Order: sequence, then C-alpha cells, then structure tokens
Amino acid sequence: MSNALSAHAVVTENVELLKRADTLSSSWYKFSEEELITQGTIIFGLAKPLMSELAVYGAKEIDVLNLEKALTVFASAVSSPSLAIDQRKVDNKQVVKIIGEIKDHFSTRLDILMRSFEVNNPALYELYILARAIDVNGPVKQPTATAEVAPKAVQEVFAAPYEGKTLFTLRNTGTDVVFFSLSAKNTEAGSTEVALFPGETRSRLAKNLAPSGTFLMVRNEGETIAPIKIWVE
Repeated sequence: MSNALSAHAVVTENVELLKRADTLSSSWYKFSEEELITQGTIIFGLAKPLMSELAVYGAKEIDVLNLEKALTVFASAVSSPSLAIDQRKVDNKQVVKIIGEIKDHFSTRLDILMRSFEVNNPALYELYILARAIDVNGPVKQPTATAEVAPKAVQEVFAAPYEGKTLFTLRNTGTDVVFFSLSAKNTEAGSTEVALFPGETRSRLAKNLAPSGTFLMVRNEGETIAPIKIWVE
C-alpha cells in the first residue's frame, strides 16, 4: 500500500503525498506495536480517498478495505489485557537489563548535566535531586497502607475523598506485573491504568489518573498474590 501510494505520488508529482507515504520496507519490521498502528492508520487515511486510482499501482480497493480491518483487529489485540500480560511476562526477562541501562544513563549523563543548575537554578536542581531520591530509593517513610491483591482480581487498596493534587505512590513487591488506577467504584478498575512491574515504584497525581474517583484500585492478572505498598501525600 505504501509503495502504491508512493508510485502514485511520483506520477502525479505530489511531493507532500510522497513524503508521507514513502516508508522503507525494512522499517516496518523495526516499528513498535504503537508505531505500526500509527503508521498504518496514516497509510490508510492517505489511500482511502485514492482507492479507485491505486489499482494500476498494485493496490486494489479490497486491499485498502482489508487494511482498515487489519488495523482494527491488530489494535484490539495489542490492547487486550490477557495478551498484554503474556507479552509482559516475556519482556520481564529484559526488565532488569533495561532498568540498569536507564540508571546508568541518569548517573553518567543526566546527573552531570543537572549539576550546572545547582548554582544557576537551585530550586530546579533541588526538585531534581528529590525526584532522583524517589527514583533510586523509593519513599523512605512508612507506607500509608499495604495490601495483598489476590490473583486474577481487581481490589481496592485505598480510599479517600478526591483531590487532584493528591500524590499516590505504589510499590509492587510481588512477582507479577499489576495495574493501578483511580475509580468511582470499588469493584472495578478506573479508565486509566498504570502498569507496575515487579519491584517497581511509581507515583501519579490523582488528577493524572482520573478527573474524579474515591477508590485507588489495583488489578492483578498474575497467578500469585501481589503485595503492594501505598504512600498517599
């Protein structure tokens, strides 16, 4: 489809179309799932109004329609919770390596760069140091609450009146990835879920989780109990 659009663009001297449609075949194998969906949607959007003109370049109308169907099926598969969990279980083997690379990047590059702000912008530098302390060590004070989330369950781990500036920090001390969210009901996850990998600590403001909601929920799709520590500030 991309090649057909590119050929059409060359023949019609449509430079803008050529820029948007021309993608190396090898690039498709390197795209992430999200990039595949994005690029595929762009190609479909370009091809749809030109369906009747692309057949001569090797892309029939049925090919364009099939691309739309394929995008829908692929997007649903990528967002499927069970498939996402399976993929993350495979990816967990790489987590330690990736985290190590990130920490090396911070200590060998970003930390050095930020030192230039210690004198010129001490407030910014202090905020950075505080953020790095959370990243490296996690919160140092006792957790506000702890919970053990049963396997294959969605569970309330904390409840409080909604304030957008409330900061939730969660640490997953279990062996399976879990997802936390803010919900108006204590029986279901919120619409925006944040993945929390084994051993990971993450923070979110309430306003970045949901526009409203009383219950902090954790969804555990794993096979074992997920121990969770919660800090609320």
